[in-house]
Order: sequence, then C-alpha cells, then structure tokens
Amino acid sequence: MSTDAPETPALGASQSPDVAWTRIAIRLAFAYFGLRLAAIAFFVDPAIPPDETTHVGRILAFATTWGIPAASPENHALGLLGHRPFLYSWTLARLAALGLDDLLALRAINALLALGTVLYGLRFIRVVSRDPRTHCVFIVLLTNTLMFTGVGASVSYDNAANLCAAAAFYYTASLLCEGRGRDLGALLLCLGLGCLSKRSFLPLAAGIATLVVVHERRRLPDWRRFAAFGRPLWVAVSVVLLANVVLYGGNLLRFGRLVPGFEQVVGTEAALANRIFARDHVLGGYREGRLDLAEALAATARIPHEGDRRSTRAQLGVLQRRLQSGDDWRLDLPRYTYWWTRIMLDRSFGYFGHKVIRRTPADLVAFAAVFLLAIGFSASDRVRASRRPDRQARPPDLTRPIAAVALAYAGVLLFAVNRPTYLETGLLDAGVQGRYLFLVWLPLLGFVAVALCEHAPQRLRTPLAVAACALFLYGDGPTFWLRTTSAWFGG
Repeated sequence: MSTDAPETPALGASQSPDVAWTRIAIRLAFAYFGLRLAAIAFFVDPAIPPDETTHVGRILAFATTWGIPAASPENHALGLLGHRPFLYSWTLARLAALGLDDLLALRAINALLALGTVLYGLRFIRVVSRDPRTHCVFIVLLTNTLMFTGVGASVSYDNAANLCAAAAFYYTASLLCEGRGRDLGALLLCLGLGCLSKRSFLPLAAGIATLVVVHERRRLPDWRRFAAFGRPLWVAVSVVLLANVVLYGGNLLRFGRLVPGFEQVVGTEAALANRIFARDHVLGGYREGRLDLAEALAATARIPHEGDRRSTRAQLGVLQRRLQSGDDWRLDLPRYTYWWTRIMLDRSFGYFGHKVIRRTPADLVAFAAVFLLAIGFSASDRVRASRRPDRQARPPDLTRPIAAVALAYAGVLLFAVNRPTYLETGLLDAGVQGRYLFLVWLPLLGFVAVALCEHAPQRLRTPLAVAACALFLYGDGPTFWLRTTSAWFGG
C-alpha cells in the first residue's frame, strides 16, 4: 500500500465503539496498577528487588560524566559500564544530575516507564482486536502479573526495555494492518532504542524484523514509504542505528563478542569486585576443580551482597551433591523444557529478587491452564475458520503471527541461553528469570485475551474471562501483601 492511499480503519481500534463499563474497568485497572507501583516503590527495601542497588550505582556513575564512565577501582563493583547497552543508565543519569538522584525519585521514573508499557499495551490490543471485552481482560492480565509489578516499581533497565518492546509490538501491529511509512519508521526507532537498553533485546528485534519482512515483502520495495518518515524521524532512526553499529560492531571487532565479559575489559582480579562475576567465578572454580569446597565457601563469604552469598552457598550444595554422586544428572530436552516452563511460570507470577514469593503447585497449574486453554481455543477457531466459505473475507488475526515471534524469543531463551547454562553448571534454575519474558508479555497475553474472549465457545467466554481475571488479580496485590514480612520493608 502506498503512503498516499486513503487510510482505512485499523483492526483496532481506537475507532471501535467502546462500551462504558469496559472504559471504566480499564481505567480502574490502570489506577489500581499505579497505586500498587507507588506502594511497592515507597515501602519495599532496596535490598529486595533484583539488582536494584547495582542499577542505582550505575546511574550515579553515569551522572558524573556526559559520556561513558571509564572503568576504575571505584566502580568495578558495578560491573561493566562501557561496551554494553547504556541508554537506560545514561538517560536516568541526566535526570539524576538535575536532582532526581534519590531512590524514591528513580523508582518513580521507572514506575512511569511501566505505566507507559501498559499504555502501549492498550494501543496494541486495540489494533489487534475490536472487542472491548478483550481490551478489558488484556489490561487486567497485564497489570496483575506479580513480577511485572515488582520490576515496574524498582530501578531496573528491564522497564526501559519493556517499554521499547511494547511500543515495537504496537507499531508492528499497526504496520501490518495499514502499511504506513511512519509506523515503519517508529518501529525501527523502537527496535534500535531497545537494543541500546538491553542486549537480550537483540533476538526480539531480529524476530520482529523477520515477521515484518515476511508479511510486508510485497510492499517493502515501495521506497516512498520510507520517505514518509519525515526528516526528524529519519534523523532519529539514523542516529540510533549508528549507535548500535558502533556499540555492537566495535565489540565484535575488539573482543569477538557482541558484549564482552567483564574480565575481558578489566582482568579477572579486578572483575572479582563485582558480585555477579564473583558468584560465577566461585561456582565455576568449584565445578572445574580449581577450588575445593572450603576455598569456595571462603570466597563466597567475600561476595558483598547477602542475597548473592545465600544463593551461591545453595548452588554450591547442589553442585557438591551432584559431583559426589557421580550419576548422570543431565535432563533430556523434554524434561528440561518442562522444568524450565515451570520455573518461568513461578518466577513470572511469583516474585524473584533477593527475596522470593513462590507459587504453589496448584497456582502453577491454574496459570498454565489459562495459556493451554488459549492455545486450544485458538487452534480450534483456526480449524473452523478454514472450513468457512467466507474465510477470505475475515480480517486476519494478528495475535497469532505476533505471538509466534514471542514463542520464538522464548525458544531462544530456552535453547540458546538457559539450557547451555544448565549443561555447563548443572544448576536447573541458573539464569532462568521470569522477567526476561516480559519483553514479549504483550503478545502472549494478547493471544490469551483474544482466545478467551473471541475464540472460545460463546457460552464459556464470560466465565473463562472472569476466572482468568480473578486468578491474576488475586495472584498480584493480595498475594504480595499476604506473603511478605517486615523483612521486605527494612524491618
């Protein structure tokens, strides 16, 4: 479609008629999410959220310069500062330099990023669905995922990456619906900004780019669509893409990796000042026989963070039992996939930081059932649609191809990141973080909402939607406040 063609209504739906009760419910869900973010940001101790003290330290280090801070003994504890995605720390450092440098102010900024993610989520679901009930269910599910709320109320680069991903999925859906050049430009900008925020955004950017090329392969050669960006967007996209080339291309040329290891930059001895590197060094040394158990425990005692000391001691215990048993402890791929999925569910719908809230087996079954039912209803709807004589006239369901990108990203985490780590370390949950899936949380929950509200049998749609919303609602706010103790709040 050329850019000068008249615009047609998107599948979604900013132009769809909305009923009053769904608008009210969406606003209430949004306000409730904001209140929970504020409560967690105000009350939770900074030692609890994952890596928050490190992120705050990096922001303050970036605030001392307009560029990238040079590695020095004073900041080695913060890990790698240069040669890695820097946009989050650099941007918040500019605000910190204006006086917004205390923890509560930084958490408030991150809460705004989380709220922005939800706003883009609402725009996304209105593009892929015309049903106001679907919009409402989607927002309730999105704003009541416990770990998503917990990360949103803490200082973390995940919030910037999640916002970039949410915007990218919105512009992807809009582009696939209408083929507008400005959507393509905005999408490229979001992908570039995401890659400058977090390196795990790279496979997501590749997946979205692949979807766009395959879906738009007949329209991409129309270069007039690129001209429709407008000069400011052209300049922004060019600068961001150039920054990515300099960052990742420079690392490949100098270190042979997209992002170098900390020890490649400062050396092993200096890198030991960083708690994450120190933990991995202890575990690797014990596993490879360079350290005996007593030496490993002594080195663990020197790790500066109590949460890391505790987890390292637990992981040493697992390694000791496996090394002593001599049995082949490696799980085959199907069994590992099962446990990986279970851990991911636990660490998405529970809380996993330096303190944890674990879900019960019954909880995990309930959350898994929501996704499995959605898959079943979507598949059955696809079969029914293929048999209808008017199937060519039906608008395309964009939740399926976009959810396929999300599943491909999850597959990268499973097969290219977490399983190799498991085979190397012997630790089943090493590096498995539910928050890593939040980059693709929008398409996954969008797929669920559409399946439950539009693909399920008519008589089941309302009961299933209500049950799913009730499960998520109880699984977030009430679960958090019932399961936490005074230790979470500095008591």
